[in-house]
Amino acid sequence: MKRFYSLLLLCGTALAAPDTDCLSLTRYVVLSNEQAVRAQLLECPNHAFGSMENGIREIEKRKAGLLPGQISFVQFCVSDQLDAIRRCLPLIEMVAINPFVTLSDRGPSPGSIAWPSSNQPVLNRVRGMQESAGGKRLVARIGIGDVESKYITKREPTFEEIEWMILATVGADYKGIVWVGQFDTGGRLRNLGHNLLCFAEDLGTAMPVGWATAPEGQPVSALASKKMLFVVLLNTEYFEDPVMGKIQKLPLDPKVQTGEVVLALPEGVTAESGVSLYGKPLKPRMEGGKVVVPYRFVGGGDMLVLDLRKRDGG
Repeated sequence: MKRFYSLLLLCGTALAAPDTDCLSLTRYVVLSNEQAVRAQLLECPNHAFGSMENGIREIEKRKAGLLPGQISFVQFCVSDQLDAIRRCLPLIEMVAINPFVTLSDRGPSPGSIAWPSSNQPVLNRVRGMQESAGGKRLVARIGIGDVESKYITKREPTFEEIEWMILATVGADYKGIVWVGQFDTGGRLRNLGHNLLCFAEDLGTAMPVGWATAPEGQPVSALASKKMLFVVLLNTEYFEDPVMGKIQKLPLDPKVQTGEVVLALPEGVTAESGVSLYGKPLKPRMEGGKVVVPYRFVGGGDMLVLDLRKRDGG
C-alpha cells in the first residue's frame, strides 16, 4: 500500500523515474538538458515556486514520494546561487548549477586543493561554489548555446571555451555535466563527453589531492581514485583578464601549451603509464623521487589520466 501511495504521488508531481544511466552517486555523469529535466526532482526551487521557502517545502514534499533508490536531484537557476546552495543542499543529494554566471575575487584559501595556486576570477567562482556545497555532488550546467551560454562571454562560446569550462569544473571536483543548448553537429562535444565517460567510475569517486605542481602560471588541479590519478590543465590564455566584471577576451586560435607536471605521490605509489583526455599516450619518468609527466595540448585544456600502482617492494 505504501509503495502504491508513493507511485500515485510521483504521478501527481509529474516526476519521471530517472534512467539508471542518467544519475549516479558514484559515477561521473554526462546528460543532455532533456535527460536532466526528466531526472530532476523539481525545477529551480528559488523561482519556480514564488520563493525559496515555497521551493524548500516542495523539495520536502516531493522527496516523500521518491521510490527506493531514487536520487534527489535539483537544478538551480542563474541567480542567488550561493544562497540556494546553502539552503537547499542539506535536503538533496545532487544538484546541477551553472558556475559560469558571474566572477569572484575571492582567491584560494590556504587549505584549498582544487586549483590551489589559481587566483583567477572564473576559477575562483567555480571553486567557491564547490566549497559551498559541503561535500554534496555538484554537476555543472554548461551552456553550449542559447541565453545560458552568454553570461560571461556575452556570446555563444567556441568549442575550446566549452572545453575550458568543462575541465575547470572537473578540476574543481564537479561530478558531471548537463549540456544546455543546441548540441554540436560536428561531434567534438560528443567526443569530449564520451572520453570523460570512459573514466566515469574512477572520476566519479576521485577526490582532490595536492600532489601536482606545474610551471608558474599554469593552472593545475589533481584528483585521485583508488586506481587512477587525474591531472587537469587549463589553457593559460583563457579567461585571463583579472579585472572583475569586465567581458573576457578569449583567443579564437589558441597557442600550443607545453610543459611538465611534477607529481609528489604518496610513499609506495608510482605512475608509469597513462593517456591524455583524447587518448595520447603519456610517458612519465622518475626524477628525484618524483614522477614527471610532459604535456602538450592545443585548445581549452587537457586531462592527464595516470594509472596508480604500488612500487616494487612498496
